[in-house]
Amino acid sequence: MIDDDSKKLIITALITPFNSRLEVDYSEFSHLIEHQIKGNIDGILACGTTGEMPSLTIPEIIEIVNTINNIRKNLELFVGIGRNSIKETLDLGLQLDGIVDAFLIVPPCYFKPISLNGLYNYYSKIFNTVKAPIIIYNIPKYSGIQITDQIIEKLKKYKNFIGIKDSSGDIGNSLRWATKFPELRIFIGSDALIYEGFINGATGAISAIANIFPEKIYKIISEIRSNNLESAKLAQEEVIKIRSIIKEFPNISPLKSLLHWKEITLLKSRVRPPLVDLNNEEDLKLYNKLGGYMNG
Repeated sequence: MIDDDSKKLIITALITPFNSRLEVDYSEFSHLIEHQIKGNIDGILACGTTGEMPSLTIPEIIEIVNTINNIRKNLELFVGIGRNSIKETLDLGLQLDGIVDAFLIVPPCYFKPISLNGLYNYYSKIFNTVKAPIIIYNIPKYSGIQITDQIIEKLKKYKNFIGIKDSSGDIGNSLRWATKFPELRIFIGSDALIYEGFINGATGAISAIANIFPEKIYKIISEIRSNNLESAKLAQEEVIKIRSIIKEFPNISPLKSLLHWKEITLLKSRVRPPLVDLNNEEDLKLYNKLGGYMNG
């Protein structure tokens, strides 16, 4: 499906389930994947920001991919492999090349400032080494690096450069790139901007909220496809309300808590430090605010 430029893809930025010892609980992926299939999602992104990729080891990422590959059926599989070490990024890329549908690669986030040539050298070595399609990840809030038109222009010569995930929160970036680089797929990285992105040329969305409510994310695009734009706007507004409540709590842990409340996983809110779990009071407050959405 990733090769079909006419199709707008909904991809879930999948959480990584941890047990009480903060080890990856590989058995829980089957429940997570089945929930996505039932929600009509096109694919999943494993080991991205929502999947706590910086806290995962290379062997864990390999095992996560192998586990998901055994159960994903027709779902697309994107995998985040961007590391500060170019050697680790290449190691992951070579080990996973050919068994995933695309790589998501965030810029290295330690050395600042990074020159245009430095960033180009980082990405070009990856494009020259791996064959799988690659999506560049623009998330300056965490990486400290804004992907620019200049770096995109320098890299677009690579045939396996197929898109950009824009999590900058600035819809202007996505809309400009959709117009200026029509050969690339633009993935909206904010749940709040899916509708605006899709009606203005974006070709995909990578959603964290789809972990819990894949059917609500799918409704936005299905109503757009049916040209029911008012209904699509209402679906987007509901997602924005859900997102605003989730944002009141520590990062990522509310997603895991809601999955537990929704009985998708057996695990409660467990994240690896420096992220923090919800305490009992926060957990109950989250449910009281979003419990009404659980069956709707």
